[in-house]
Amino acid sequence: MQLRNAFTLVELIMVVSLIGVMAVFAVPSYTKAVKKSYEKAGVGNLLTIYSAQRIRFNTLSSYVAAADTNAINDPANGLGLSIIGNGMNYSCTAPGGTSFDCRAARTDGSFTLKVIDSNNNVCCQAGSCPSVSGC
Repeated sequence: MQLRNAFTLVELIMVVSLIGVMAVFAVPSYTKAVKKSYEKAGVGNLLTIYSAQRIRFNTLSSYVAAADTNAINDPANGLGLSIIGNGMNYSCTAPGGTSFDCRAARTDGSFTLKVIDSNNNVCCQAGSCPSVSGC
């Protein structure tokens, strides 16, 4: 009887095939989970921006317009928040300072979330959002 010290070619092919099949199912699930996590972070940050805008309006009677995340975070001219973009671009428009419209857009362009001054319901303005409904 011979001692067997290695795997056979058939055994190696079977293992590689099984790993390939598992990857086929795992990668789309992982991608969807990552997209959903960006959406959740965007919703949370937009609600923070919404609250800061409302507080500013109650204090100074005007909303802030900000072209990007850095402008929103600016303590002098923005809201003084500590929003981290991390794959999202945040911006706000405030026509006349009496209303506002804030957006969180994925840097890859896959979706855009929006919140307005009249309510704090974040909606999906563009693209395919994983769980937030459309505007």
